[in-house]
Amino acid sequence: MKKTLCTIALASLLALGTSACTTNHNYGTEQANNNYKIYLDTTLNELEETIEPKEYYLVIDLRDKSDYQKGHVKHAINIEAKDLANYVDLLQQRREDNIVVYADTLANAKDKALFLSNNIKDKLIYVANGTDEYQYTLYKQNNVLCSDLLAAQNQDILILDAREKVDYDKGHLQGAVNVHDAILTDDLIAKIKKLSNNGQRPIYTHCYRGNNGNKLATALVQLGYTDVTNSIDGSKECVFPVK
Repeated sequence: MKKTLCTIALASLLALGTSACTTNHNYGTEQANNNYKIYLDTTLNELEETIEPKEYYLVIDLRDKSDYQKGHVKHAINIEAKDLANYVDLLQQRREDNIVVYADTLANAKDKALFLSNNIKDKLIYVANGTDEYQYTLYKQNNVLCSDLLAAQNQDILILDAREKVDYDKGHLQGAVNVHDAILTDDLIAKIKKLSNNGQRPIYTHCYRGNNGNKLATALVQLGYTDVTNSIDGSKECVFPVK
């Protein structure tokens, strides 16, 4: 994974004259005293708006759920600060080599970054400017992990599969509707409206690696749907029980 990360030319990292291949980063205004407590400046927005970095950076919004749902950076999942200790084992097992945390302010996230740096091995921990300090591009759909999507299958939800039709036809989650490449036709919009009971039924999206799922979820929010959730893990990272 780390060798792969070193081959990626991230515009935001190059602009800072640094490399993703070293633990001696200098991303922001303050450098940490160890390899795992590093301050990320406003480049988080650029990372999130580029396709590749989500493969290597897990972004965690530490704010209360209500604040998260009002708007968050693109691929961020929500783990409230008070609950972070319960997720250490899960975060340790994640595929990403890098974890970014942010809150409303940088100061409110620093101690949680330090906590993670002391409890998670072999990952770089970053803390970014808060939502009160930087004008991020914000999104309103919920983001969850693969395990959350699979658990939600037991509930009354509508699953939209944004992969290409050929992949969908090879196997998909039970009851999932294919919206290939996140292209919403008039027929599909009408179908989603009907199957979701005009938005009363929660909608979950996913794709191959999370990007088209996010694109589809964003489009649904723009259409007025409010209970929309995207899995940042796609079938590339998650073994789906197919039907």
